[in-house]
Amino acid sequence: MSALGRARALFVMPVRSGPNGSGRATLLVVLALSIAVCAITLSRHAWTASGADASGYVSQADLWRRGSLVVPQPLASGAPWGDREWPLAPLGYRPALTPDAIVPTYPAGLPLTLAAAQLFGGRDAAFVVVPLVAGLGIWFTFLLGRQAGGDATGLVAAVLLAVCPIYLRQSTQVMSDVPAAVWWTLALVLAQYRDTRDPSEGAASARTALAASFGAGLAASLAIATRPNLAPLGLVVLLATVLTPATPRVKRVLALAAGALPGCLLIALVHTWLYGSPLRSGYGSNADLYALGNVAQNARLYAAWLVDGQTAMLLLTFLALLFPARAQWSLWLTIVVVIACYLPYAVFEDWWYIRFLLPAFPAAFVLMALGLVSAARRLPRVLGRPALVAAVCALVMISAARTRATQSLDLARDERRYAVIADVLRTTVPSASAFISMQHSGSIHYYLDRPIVRWELVPPDQLDASIGYLRSRGLHPYILLDSWEAPRFRDRFAHTSTVGQLDWPPMLELRSPTPVRLFDPTDRDKYFAGAHVPTRLVFPPRR
Repeated sequence: MSALGRARALFVMPVRSGPNGSGRATLLVVLALSIAVCAITLSRHAWTASGADASGYVSQADLWRRGSLVVPQPLASGAPWGDREWPLAPLGYRPALTPDAIVPTYPAGLPLTLAAAQLFGGRDAAFVVVPLVAGLGIWFTFLLGRQAGGDATGLVAAVLLAVCPIYLRQSTQVMSDVPAAVWWTLALVLAQYRDTRDPSEGAASARTALAASFGAGLAASLAIATRPNLAPLGLVVLLATVLTPATPRVKRVLALAAGALPGCLLIALVHTWLYGSPLRSGYGSNADLYALGNVAQNARLYAAWLVDGQTAMLLLTFLALLFPARAQWSLWLTIVVVIACYLPYAVFEDWWYIRFLLPAFPAAFVLMALGLVSAARRLPRVLGRPALVAAVCALVMISAARTRATQSLDLARDERRYAVIADVLRTTVPSASAFISMQHSGSIHYYLDRPIVRWELVPPDQLDASIGYLRSRGLHPYILLDSWEAPRFRDRFAHTSTVGQLDWPPMLELRSPTPVRLFDPTDRDKYFAGAHVPTRLVFPPRR
């Protein structure tokens, strides 16, 4: 079998055409669905290095292309605050093991993927990666469903994932949730590959099975490099490889291990280099991240998020228990492992942290589809298909309503403020400047490569000293804050610093949904001396 034929066997699977070519029609529908998800999430993407995650991932991609993950911080030497490097580390970074330097916080898998895209499409190609991967996730979910219950099950699962609010939300941002979910889904699909072609093609079938196992290992490798704490899912993939009836079994396990090795080695080497141990991540040690005391609170939060309408339909996965299927055990085990990995994890209160469980969603939707399709097949033929279509349409409408209610596809309007304010600052302030900021620290680091000082890490009595230190190093300090940061800034510094009161007009204000304000500390004395301090108003350009 040629390489093209083997790839078709792995990623399309044998086409089982029904009456009037229904099998090929199903593939075309799923392909259209995948392209639609990719196109929609691309069109709703902010295309900006926003907040901690997006700025951290894309700036780390730049570092990989430059060939060094250690960023010198000459300002750390002589800094007035205690932890010299921490306040100089933008969001997504932390102090390096060596003095006067910082390193990225996030795992290397997604940044390396972004860097590879940038080699072909330029710097902005990093923003295309997650929507493209999201489109692939629809196809892989279809294949996973087809393995469990046939074309109808795969199609229903793909449709349900394609309209899932949290899947769409995370597909419009440069974050690792969707890539981790997609790579683990691909790994499970390839691990459970069964060649149903003509038995006379035994040699070709064996080579394809080995290719599938190696591919499953590569997918697991990429998934582990993207989200290392979900490495226990590799055991599910290993069990699927061992228990799937295909020959030769020992060679398939070895092929799987060979494929999985690069990601494991990459994480071990990078974490040792940057953080001092293969078991220590940029977020800290496992003891910093996990605690049994978090289990009860996370269980309550995840359960509430699953039943509040966001993903309430996932509860229908239990319908699949009434209709046992060949691959059902691996789907349930995937869900259990993902939940077990995150129950003791740090607690977050906002609903969108259900994103942590996204790697379990494809398996859950396949189980739901399996239950719905199996139930429909138990009905009389004249009722079964209309009932299935009606149920799927109802679930799609529920998801669409929830997507609108949570504005899951409308994040870009506000997220664009990071790139807009950076563009304005590039021509507004002198190049020898530094920014006292928090929320915009990562984007300023990425877009302007200017020094930043994280105000929330500066001791409450050190604001004036920090401003004086920046001036002594030839830098003009500015204070850059989102509107919601200003009250917290005042609470931290107002009792020890007059500048901390923020009681003079900003020199610049970006009128985005979340306003952004730039303060020049030298304007305060002018303002209270009676001088007029104008505020330049900036409005985001229409998209």
